Amino acid sequence: MAPRVKPSARVLAIDDAPFRKGDASVPLVGVVTNGAQYIEGVLVSRVGVDGDDGTRAVVRLVRRSRFQPLLRGLLLNGIFVGGFNVVDVDRVHEATGLPVLAIVRSAPRPALVKRAVQAAFEDWEPRWRRISELEPVALPGLRLWATVRGLSLREGAKLAASLTVRGNLPEPLRLAHVIASGLVRGESKGKA
Repeated sequence: MAPRVKPSARVLAIDDAPFRKGDASVPLVGVVTNGAQYIEGVLVSRVGVDGDDGTRAVVRLVRRSRFQPLLRGLLLNGIFVGGFNVVDVDRVHEATGLPVLAIVRSAPRPALVKRAVQAAFEDWEPRWRRISELEPVALPGLRLWATVRGLSLREGAKLAASLTVRGNLPEPLRLAHVIASGLVRGESKGKA
């Protein structure tokens, strides 16, 4: 049986900031919340654009945080940071011991992603293999898809729902997105 995560549990939500073609790296922003609405901290790191350090960056963000002993879950805005820098949710779960939900708002489109990876990288096959292993599934009762580790799909859906204030995106992820956007642009922009 998968462990339970209470709705008032402390979670860390991580999103990357927007970037421009040619940028070498991009900020990675983490927001620690207690439940859906109480922010306890903000963490910032960097990750290479289209690099291979996404998994290490996420693990490092968790391990170097003073909040680590208090955290009960980790939310990611998808499995990609900094373009096609893939976060391996299995390795993140193993390295941190935290349940992981890599959440996306739209249904997976593997053929489209595969074409984009093929066009962007000469060595696309190992990257695509890892991406295809992490394909998200629909969260029961929600309009979200996720790659879930360390919780059952039902528990993952309950956690996501308990952290959602309005709309369908959990508030900690929305906050990470808004902060990351504001950090780079000087003001947040776009849908969160």
